[in-house]
Amino acid sequence: MKMYKKCLAVLLIACCAALPAAGADTGETEPAGGNAQEERTADPSLTNQIEPYPAAEKLLPPLPAPPSSGQDVKAFLSYGKAVQAYVEAAQKYIDGATNDANAIIQQRNQAVQNANRAVNEYNQFLDAQAKKKS
Repeated sequence: MKMYKKCLAVLLIACCAALPAAGADTGETEPAGGNAQEERTADPSLTNQIEPYPAAEKLLPPLPAPPSSGQDVKAFLSYGKAVQAYVEAAQKYIDGATNDANAIIQQRNQAVQNANRAVNEYNQFLDAQAKKKS
């Protein structure tokens, strides 16, 4: 039971570490002329991925099956090793998924910054043209 609690604790910590901190600065700024009430919501059907993200169940080994009896020490020890191996494989998947998500967020934030830059340059151009006419 202690090993189960440790495994659960490791997975819980890993999952929490994968989540961005609440209120973390993502580098996003409100677009020029933007209004918080006019905020767009993302279309859930849109994606930039060419292929679906690899599912955990396709990359991880099968879940270990508990022994039929707790009396068989050899089977119990083998089960404990299988659980440990599964948790280690799951941790590698979690770490890889976290790295992938962070790279996607970084690219998204760069796109936001570039869009804001384009809008700001456009507005500056319009302002410059208006000043030339006056």
